[in-house]
Amino acid sequence: MLNTIILFGALQGFIISCLLFFSRNRRQADRLFGMLIFLLTLASINVWLNRQGWFQSGLFQTLDVLVPMVIIMPVGPILYFYQRSLLDPEFKLGKKQRLHFAAVLIDLVPSITCIGFILGIMTGLVANRPGPVGYFIDTYNIYADLPRWLSISIYLALSIRRLRQYRKQSRPAVTARPVKWLRQLHAAFIAFQVISLCYLLPYVLPAYTNKMVRIFYWYPIYVPLAVLVYWLAFKGYLQRQHTIKLRDIQRLFSQSH
Repeated sequence: MLNTIILFGALQGFIISCLLFFSRNRRQADRLFGMLIFLLTLASINVWLNRQGWFQSGLFQTLDVLVPMVIIMPVGPILYFYQRSLLDPEFKLGKKQRLHFAAVLIDLVPSITCIGFILGIMTGLVANRPGPVGYFIDTYNIYADLPRWLSISIYLALSIRRLRQYRKQSRPAVTARPVKWLRQLHAAFIAFQVISLCYLLPYVLPAYTNKMVRIFYWYPIYVPLAVLVYWLAFKGYLQRQHTIKLRDIQRLFSQSH
């Protein structure tokens, strides 16, 4: 049942992210929001796959390490720049803003390690002993969740502060709808961060790590994440449609004058 919830949340997230990212009238805000949903969806699919018996074979497990699917470090910056793009349609991502995504290397370390190990075996520079490499990757993945959680929390705090500044500087009648949507978005991510922290605090303690996974697996995080993806896909797409209609009305009004 829980696997089904995660799967359907991932499928809906994948469909909506494609609609947002590849739509004809897409804006930078649409592309960023589509990428946000896609990254959350990708992590959900990874959890679902690892609960499937056919995915436990050697080939699929090797692909699971080689192909990074849990890419969380960009989520915080994307959320922050999505808000900026939504409130300021003229805002563009430049070189300075792209530096915020450099921390994605934290997500790529297991894949880079696995690729390096395979190349080392092929060139004869490394002995074919996967045990220590596997132990390193497993241990790394446990503690990598802490900077992922911190990254989202920091950018979420920055987004909340910037939205407050924007509300003080703008006319309420003009900003009411996007501000309401962004406040709801912040509240949803705050709730998810609190839930995630309640799981991660005992999980990173060596005495409880295996026990937490054995008893709860990752359901305490990824079932709420599936609900979050459902909600983001539904509310975010409605917000986009409203913005397009409002923009069309404003264009017609300006042409009539």
